Amino acid sequence: MRILTGIVAISCVAAIVFGSMHWKQKIATVSTEEVIATTIIENEKDPKTDENTMEMKDISIKEVTSSLPVEAASKLIAAKESDDTVEIVIVGSEANTMGNRIWPDIFKEKMNETYGEMVNIDVFDIQNVTTEMVVSDGLHMEAVNSNADILIFEPFMLNDNGAVNIDDTLINIQTIIDDFKAVNKEVYVFLQPSHPIYNATFYPLEVEQLKTLAENEGHTFIDHWKNWPDYQSEEIKDYILYDSASIAPNEKGHEVWAEYITELFIATK
Repeated sequence: MRILTGIVAISCVAAIVFGSMHWKQKIATVSTEEVIATTIIENEKDPKTDENTMEMKDISIKEVTSSLPVEAASKLIAAKESDDTVEIVIVGSEANTMGNRIWPDIFKEKMNETYGEMVNIDVFDIQNVTTEMVVSDGLHMEAVNSNADILIFEPFMLNDNGAVNIDDTLINIQTIIDDFKAVNKEVYVFLQPSHPIYNATFYPLEVEQLKTLAENEGHTFIDHWKNWPDYQSEEIKDYILYDSASIAPNEKGHEVWAEYITELFIATK
């Protein structure tokens, strides 16, 4: 009897020990699997996180804006640091928006790729008007009320050519700019001519006067004609669309126009 009781006791102890060992092993296995699973999930996240971190490290707002005038660049830098938005307003004649792939659309695509939601770009094309008509009828006031931080202004000079005296044109241009400054005195102003035209005589001289106005009034002149063929050469005709109604850039013309302005706002060198 004592022998039987001893055997039963030993069996119970063995069962308990074996059960305990089995339970510990099961817990260890589950824990290990959880650790492995967690590690896999973390490893799956890490490359993406590292990639995003690297992208942020590779993109320096100061480097990207290094081709801009300091005052204009500072607006973008401040917006990046404060998670704010810069309002960029493009105003000009029908030359800016005629065609299928126009320079403002190309510019907006590149800016959105680089700056994302920190820039908002609005385009106002005021068609078939002179500076005199714009000022007298307040045709620019919708654009003025957009409260631009940066204004890119092509001031209808090609439409004024032969219709408005250049001295009056320059006064009208400054009047329009003053209206923008009345809404936001800190607005940064870029002035640019419209596209060149083949073998023009007076228009290039008027563009030079626009450049002088920009220099005298502290505006920045966008000299995008540097990206076009010489306006006195036959080659320029490959960049301009001539029809019975108007003269405007074709797709090649819009591309070179967009390229110049884009490289100003997005430094690549």
